[in-house]
Amino acid sequence: SPLAIRFFLQSNHYRTQLNFTFQGLDAAAASIRRIRDCVGRCKETAGAGTPGNEWKATVDRFQSRFYEALAQDLNVSEALAVLFDFIRVVNQFLDRSKLNQSDSQYALEFFKAADRVLAVIEPEDGAVPQAVAQLLAERLEARKQKAWAKSDALRAQIEELGFVVEDLPNGQRVINRLNKS
Repeated sequence: SPLAIRFFLQSNHYRTQLNFTFQGLDAAAASIRRIRDCVGRCKETAGAGTPGNEWKATVDRFQSRFYEALAQDLNVSEALAVLFDFIRVVNQFLDRSKLNQSDSQYALEFFKAADRVLAVIEPEDGAVPQAVAQLLAERLEARKQKAWAKSDALRAQIEELGFVVEDLPNGQRVINRLNKS
């Protein structure tokens, strides 16, 4: 995808020679998925409020390191290393249910700031067309009624439109397969 190519190109320092491989491009696509998955997990738990002081300090420290890396001769590869360290920490906290709604929202603010540089996280506006949203609502209702065949048929219709449905403990999530890297 174009985003995977962009990510691959920017992950290499601009002063070093780029060694293009398809494995490198696949790794870039996997990196984008990792970022988006973490952002998606944060969005599922995000809400209003004031983040805890310890969490706020942790996020601020990562954000500071991210911008310091960029300030050092536009070292995007180092900034990406900081971002993936942050993702590891966020996932650990989410796995242990140690992030509340406001903590998750504060993490999302850092992701938004990082994305202003990287531009690899999908925009929220217009991500799901009305037709897909309608099919999702019908599928959710079919699942509530335990009409599994109808649910599977609706999933197939959604996939024909270029979206993938993931079932979650508290509902479902749809991902635009055409834009997913």
